[in-house]
Amino acid sequence: TNPVHAYGTFEGFLGISSQAKWLRVHNTMEWVDYYDPIQIEDLRRFFDRYLKDMENGWEKTPKVRLSVLDPGGIDEVGRVENDFPPAQFQYEQLFLDASAGALTMNPVAQESKVQYRADDGKGQATFTIRFEEESELIGYLKLRLWVEADGADDMDLFVLVQKLNKEGDPFTSTVVHLPEDVMKVPIGLLVYPGPNGRLRVSHRQLDEERSTPSRPYHTHKMEELLSSGQIVPVEIPIYPIGMRWHGGEQLRVIVAGYDLKGPLFPGTPLAPTRNKGKHIIHTGGTYDSHLLVPMIRR
Repeated sequence: TNPVHAYGTFEGFLGISSQAKWLRVHNTMEWVDYYDPIQIEDLRRFFDRYLKDMENGWEKTPKVRLSVLDPGGIDEVGRVENDFPPAQFQYEQLFLDASAGALTMNPVAQESKVQYRADDGKGQATFTIRFEEESELIGYLKLRLWVEADGADDMDLFVLVQKLNKEGDPFTSTVVHLPEDVMKVPIGLLVYPGPNGRLRVSHRQLDEERSTPSRPYHTHKMEELLSSGQIVPVEIPIYPIGMRWHGGEQLRVIVAGYDLKGPLFPGTPLAPTRNKGKHIIHTGGTYDSHLLVPMIRR
């Protein structure tokens, strides 16, 4: 749930070459988790085994222990798995339909587009789908967009994935429960709005060797500015997720030209952008804009 450190933490786990590695995903911020007596003892056993060479049975610890957030319900903490993402998931494409502001399980035949003001801190495009059955998303997400800039030669895109209730109101998860007398901690670090991603379109070049369908890597070695009327595909990595949807609840993707999370700390400036004019998102037909999700259906 950490909006800063989570992506690097999972990348670190997946990148470790040794098989002697363990992953435990909590449903709070690390400030709370690190000082929980149970978790302190868990870490002590790990360090005793590998720093003091003590035979304490640590190897029997499950390789992966996940938390599955359930905003509006009850989180599942400590789910035992053999790997991350879990073996039972399947990647599915949720296709964007600009004409309806919707996500759909099937490719959209009709081409359409949606646009928003890029530089006013308000403009955005939204796409929503309702899950008819209980579903979980556990793993990495990716958003593929076909985009065009009207009035600029570059675009900064910000993405947020939200869980909505049956009525269409967004849920958030409270990840740090603090007494009122210490509520000086910035509210942006107390709640989890959902996984996010971002990309400057001129840096869209992919590292073909490192990239996978769900985890695009960008080289950041060259700048590819846009020309007037040019429509280009971009692959936007999104933070990994572990979240449950019940039947009737909805998933919404928001795309905007400003950081949808807002500043993490009061007074911290938002990321500078090159946005001007309008952003245009193309969907349907030859424009296969879609959200790739790691789906587990219950």
